[in-house]
Amino acid sequence: MAGGLRSRPDGTRHGPRNIFPYLFVLTTTMSVLMRSKAKWIVAWAALLGLTSACVPAAGKPRWSAEQEKKIGERAAKEIQKDYVMVDDPATLAKLQNMADVIGANTPRPEVKYRVRYVKEKKRGPEPEVNAFSLPGGIIFVTEGLVKAVHSDHELAGVMGHEITHNVNYDGLTQAERAEKIFKGELAAVLASILVGGLDSDLWPNVMRAGLFYRQGVLGGYSIEMEKRADQGGVEYLIGTPWDPVGLLTFMERLAAKERRDPPPDLGNFKSHPLSMDRVKYLSAHLRRSGVDINRRHTANWDKPKVEEGKINGKPAQIVVYQGRQVFACDKPADGSADPKERATRIAKALEDALADGAQAASFSTKPLKGEASLLAFRKQVIFTAGEDSRELYGKSPAEVARNALKSLHKGLFAEGFGRLY
Repeated sequence: MAGGLRSRPDGTRHGPRNIFPYLFVLTTTMSVLMRSKAKWIVAWAALLGLTSACVPAAGKPRWSAEQEKKIGERAAKEIQKDYVMVDDPATLAKLQNMADVIGANTPRPEVKYRVRYVKEKKRGPEPEVNAFSLPGGIIFVTEGLVKAVHSDHELAGVMGHEITHNVNYDGLTQAERAEKIFKGELAAVLASILVGGLDSDLWPNVMRAGLFYRQGVLGGYSIEMEKRADQGGVEYLIGTPWDPVGLLTFMERLAAKERRDPPPDLGNFKSHPLSMDRVKYLSAHLRRSGVDINRRHTANWDKPKVEEGKINGKPAQIVVYQGRQVFACDKPADGSADPKERATRIAKALEDALADGAQAASFSTKPLKGEASLLAFRKQVIFTAGEDSRELYGKSPAEVARNALKSLHKGLFAEGFGRLY
């Protein structure tokens, strides 16, 4: 991406190295400026020659498809130096299919995306979780990202974010702004050289001031790009096989990590909004777009399970959700062969309702002629308590159902609280 989703072990993120050839030249030029006035002048001329070729005349399209593709390919050669291709044809095919489908759903369907599935040559303590797009439709996806997502929906959300950067020409726009700022800075430096030479005290001051200015301006601009890319990632997934909520659940986990281990305050040097802020505007944008936010569809979640235990000293099969007892039985019912099969069926019915997006308000109880049922939305029966429940619990079936509803509400609250960032 123009900003990247790279995650460091310390929880901070940074973008890909050397995204554009002229930014790469800019960076390397900075390192050799102090060596020789002649070399500096050559580097300055090369920088102008390279970037001016990418800035069209007024009234014409900002970049032609040919320029965009050429710049992306040259940038890819630099980036590829830090990565090796992952030999996994099935995953690469899946990623390429995502890019093809999502790309066709954007305002620039003519762009043919080319995915490169890679891993870093020098592995750190943790694998790099990242994806980034280059002009012309080249998308790098790391093995660490593929292993970190909970579902293809989350992976497609990240891909949609990257494709949006390309649709909006974010990388090219950011680089063009950097060039304009850097030109002014180098002009000031050139003046200081001509007046006082390379040893002038003015030299480090001018360079330092220019660095702060450039980072501050570009950082703020990049934050706006990231916000637009998040929102575009939602828009371009609508109507595809992937749920745009996946980008939200992926970002919520990054936000939770930020909360546990806050990144340093970079002030104007920040290039990304905080994940906590991204979660807020992603949620709002999903709702504005009419998307049903069902996090259980896109991320891992704790499903109801059956445990053996005792109720009032009697062995029983207990349906548990989020560590809370919802219902228990010690006798078969509803055609089940034994209590365990009955409890398993109840757990599955509850799981299906939750997977369908059920929340606390989706459940209710219904007492009827010595029995009571726990219902999910659409009148789906989760379980029915009868005389066997009275014997096991020592309580009326209606009270058993009401207590189950209370436990379920507490479990749903715990699930939501666990996502807090």
